[in-house]
Amino acid sequence: RRTPVPIPPPWTLFWPAASPVAPIMWIGLDGLEWDVVLDLVRGGRLPTVARLMREGTFGYLDTLEPAWSPVIWTSMATGRTPGAHGITGFVHAVGHGRERRLFASSDRKVKALWTILTEQSRRSVTIGWWVTYPAEPVDGYMVAQVNTVPVADLEAGKGIFKGELMPELPGQVYPPAQERELLAIVRDVDRDLPSLIASTFGTFTRPLEGLARRMWDDSMWAFRADAIYHRIAIHLLADPKPAALFSVYFGGTDVVGHRFWRHAHPEAFSLRPPQWEIQALGHVIADYYAYADAVIADLIAHGPKDAIVILTSDHGMHAFNTDGKFEPDGLPRSIRSGDHRDGPPGLFIAAGPGIHRSGADPSRITRRDLLRIGSVLDLAPTILAMLDLPLGRDMDGDVLRFVFEPEFLASHPVRHVCSYEPWCGMRPRWLSPPAHAVTPELHPDTRLDQLRKLGYVE
Repeated sequence: RRTPVPIPPPWTLFWPAASPVAPIMWIGLDGLEWDVVLDLVRGGRLPTVARLMREGTFGYLDTLEPAWSPVIWTSMATGRTPGAHGITGFVHAVGHGRERRLFASSDRKVKALWTILTEQSRRSVTIGWWVTYPAEPVDGYMVAQVNTVPVADLEAGKGIFKGELMPELPGQVYPPAQERELLAIVRDVDRDLPSLIASTFGTFTRPLEGLARRMWDDSMWAFRADAIYHRIAIHLLADPKPAALFSVYFGGTDVVGHRFWRHAHPEAFSLRPPQWEIQALGHVIADYYAYADAVIADLIAHGPKDAIVILTSDHGMHAFNTDGKFEPDGLPRSIRSGDHRDGPPGLFIAAGPGIHRSGADPSRITRRDLLRIGSVLDLAPTILAMLDLPLGRDMDGDVLRFVFEPEFLASHPVRHVCSYEPWCGMRPRWLSPPAHAVTPELHPDTRLDQLRKLGYVE
């Protein structure tokens, strides 16, 4: 009887080595709306975004509907639909009691870019991405977007909102040896946050009250999270070992859109805010977009000089509840004035080596001039192509070929493998999850309250 010969993965058979390519910096900005971006570009408030538009390619991305952030950012990182990757919302029911649990990285059924790159001996850095807790073992670094701990711990001052790191909670950072350094960064952000908020938004001429105070206070966690991810990203960009893919997520642009759309566009609402509220909060969205532009510039300045820079948003934003009331103690949906559940298209901008240069004058671009770049499902295949790696034939997205210069595609032709999953994508659903999937028992009360205030869960 013959001894079976192990069969190597199909993509290793007669597979040429990948050619040298530029590293990628992928900056995700949740809920970034093209209309707001173009208005601010014309006003000169987004110089970094304007430069990337001029030096690269841009357009809008079709998104998924309903446009839930954990679903879309997972689809971006996998190139797969929610039915394939398994992340179908913010929470899911488990057990006979149908307890609601937040989705965790262990619930994802397919490999994300950081896993694929690790298997291909490519380093990656992933910071703050949706549904990455607990952090996965990677060649590089992962800082997970953390959810919450029991309410009793919250009352004791130990609550975790998105963007916080806790000494007692395992699984937030990979490799774990980096946690101590990153916790020191969190303390620095907490010390500097009041001055950062003042420099971003200015100071109020009179104290906020009622609904305005509630919305402002409920936005602090988002500002803090983005500041933490920014500082951590700058810290990890100093690592002398280069990363093939450096990904960082910021969520504050989505939060200010939900909270303050009515103040930025009072003419769209039958019940306008008081004039003093418009004066105090009408500039919050524009100010935060300008802050995000400065963060992008800082990341580019600290990153590799020859990097491809990609900016994406998972969806846009528009006015919501235009004929409704806005009550200080009302349900979340009654205080939300910006929304995206019907899937307004997202933003895509890319610039760098091998990327087509539009040469456009961003100050003259209007919404009518924007072209469809593709879908949120096309991000993972396109990034693999940028890194001269094949895409899986089982991926639901495709390569955005017209983003590239023809010379790049000629020297780095798009290639395919059957799948990056075991047995060419035919992995039985009953197989045990990967080793990283051991999830600490987290009670979702605090995070669910946060999601309710944004109107995401009832």
